[in-house]
Amino acid sequence: MIDTNDGYQQGAGACRENTRGALPGAKKSEGRSAPGRKDRTVNLLFTSFGKRAYLADYFARAMSKENLSGVIYAGDCTGRIGAGEAAIVPVALPPILGPAEQVTRPERTGGGENRERVPEGRYVSFLLAFCRAHRIDLLIPLIDLDVWVLSRYRDLFAAQGTCLLAPDQESADRCEDKAACMAYLRDHGIPVPVTAGSLEEAERLLSEGTLTFPLIIKPAHGNGSLAAYEVTAGEELPVLIARAQREAADEAKIWTGDGDPKLLIQQKIETKGAGDRTPAPGALLSGEYGLDVICDLEGTYQTTLIRRKVRMAGGETMEAVTLDGRDAPPLLDLGEKLAALFHPRVLLDVDVIVGTDGRTPCVLDVNPRFGGGFPFSFAAGCDLPAALLEWVLDWRAGRKKSEESAPGARTCIAPPVRTEVTKERTPSFHLQEAAPSSDAGDALPAGGEGPTDPRLALRPGIACRKVVTVVRTLPAGSLTFRFVHDPGKIERLLGSFGELVTPPLSERSISLRHLADKIAAQGFALACVAGEAGQTAEKLPAGKFPTGGTPVSFAWGYVNGGADGKSAVISFLAVLPAYRNCHIGERMIRICEDLARKQGLERMCFTASRTNSQALRLYLRLGYGIAGREETLRFLRGAAG
Repeated sequence: MIDTNDGYQQGAGACRENTRGALPGAKKSEGRSAPGRKDRTVNLLFTSFGKRAYLADYFARAMSKENLSGVIYAGDCTGRIGAGEAAIVPVALPPILGPAEQVTRPERTGGGENRERVPEGRYVSFLLAFCRAHRIDLLIPLIDLDVWVLSRYRDLFAAQGTCLLAPDQESADRCEDKAACMAYLRDHGIPVPVTAGSLEEAERLLSEGTLTFPLIIKPAHGNGSLAAYEVTAGEELPVLIARAQREAADEAKIWTGDGDPKLLIQQKIETKGAGDRTPAPGALLSGEYGLDVICDLEGTYQTTLIRRKVRMAGGETMEAVTLDGRDAPPLLDLGEKLAALFHPRVLLDVDVIVGTDGRTPCVLDVNPRFGGGFPFSFAAGCDLPAALLEWVLDWRAGRKKSEESAPGARTCIAPPVRTEVTKERTPSFHLQEAAPSSDAGDALPAGGEGPTDPRLALRPGIACRKVVTVVRTLPAGSLTFRFVHDPGKIERLLGSFGELVTPPLSERSISLRHLADKIAAQGFALACVAGEAGQTAEKLPAGKFPTGGTPVSFAWGYVNGGADGKSAVISFLAVLPAYRNCHIGERMIRICEDLARKQGLERMCFTASRTNSQALRLYLRLGYGIAGREETLRFLRGAAG
């Protein structure tokens, strides 16, 4: 989008009609197949998408492989949306919880409507309207709070043709309250760590010998390693409980409405050292495991995928090895029992620990959603996204057939809501596959006779690790890329960004005013501005950009053809340290290339220091080749290529 300031604008309004979100060959969602012809269009919406760009990539590949078309929407209420390989349409969502607003439900009996005011009212109404307007077939919430809230409205989404990937409300409540989950599992014969819910109960169990040190303290609500502590002695217990309560107070306000967090005090399950790799006959290797318990959309159990965790960080699995289920029958049996207890819609992500005896797998946590360990199952051959898309087609066909046979017409639930979207940032992580074990063989069933759908089979012995890339976000407001023509403004930008190079421009025998006049007369100056006037960030150049906002990147050069009459030159490009890894430098170069094309030039070139490894990687990734090797490297690329 060209803004009125002779520049390029990137932001919420700029991509409201983003057609890049459609996959190659996809049709618009409104243009569905005519009645009587099998519809192969599936539109998806992820909520709380955050840094999980890998899931969009998995579903995009599955759509291509299964000959499906559709649009993948990625929504988040924070403005932080990771970028992967798949083409997505970013969507800015309202906060999940906010001031109480009304949601209208159809009465389950007797017709009419039931209206209630709830904190999630605006969020649910927005999603209902968005799913209806964009014909969303599959809604996939990706965090615990999202699943817990939306599970209460599963029937509303189904009534307008959207399959919500969340369990029923009762199961969601059990999963989200870890204390209730532990009690429920224990009452149904599933091994769990001995658990106390208060300091008094913990002290009583310690005196009885039912609990022994070390202990683990963690909140009943929350995720990751928030407010989690190990307690090794009695005098530490009240101190660490008080600390955990303080740290979990804000989270408690979200879940319970007050700042009094409920804690779990659990027996720590001791495991053998990492070097011990020889379990007893008929036993499991001691350590932590992750299970992906898979059911179809009706809750029918399909299979359990197993991985042994090798390395954890911040409560998330960073390295794991997949297992053949036939080598771990207790875990397979556990997965099937959990499916019967929680009735998941497609997936349960389960954390399990096996003690030193190797015979009693204890459940630590149950989450009815795609978890952080699913990429390991996918890397080992489980194409759950492909199977899920086919299940959604069958679910939609069955629902449509039921509607056609029912009398009366369906009414709308909520009015349309205008949506805003936000640009993606950087990938959150990618999966780096280590060498599989030599006896991995072909993909094998997960256990017993294995799943009936071969797409759910798992290849055992695949070792993988996550390689993390930090997600950086930009301040509120849009990014604007402006060509600057005024010599005074160019001089000020030269003064600010000239300090980022070595040696700084201020220490060179050069007149910034003379250089600014030359750039204005013979070249170009391009600035990237973040935020609106008055917004600042740390380590920004002194002063505000004259037209509002704050400059975060600056480039200048020439498009006069050079010595050969065919080349453009970027003489200077710098991005503030706080704004690197946000694709700003790449965007600046692309805009300069576009300017060169408009001038009829064929090549773009610039130089970079041999020691500037970050810049060298960027230029090579953008397709530039090294044209000269003097003290500095000269890069050259056909601007029209």
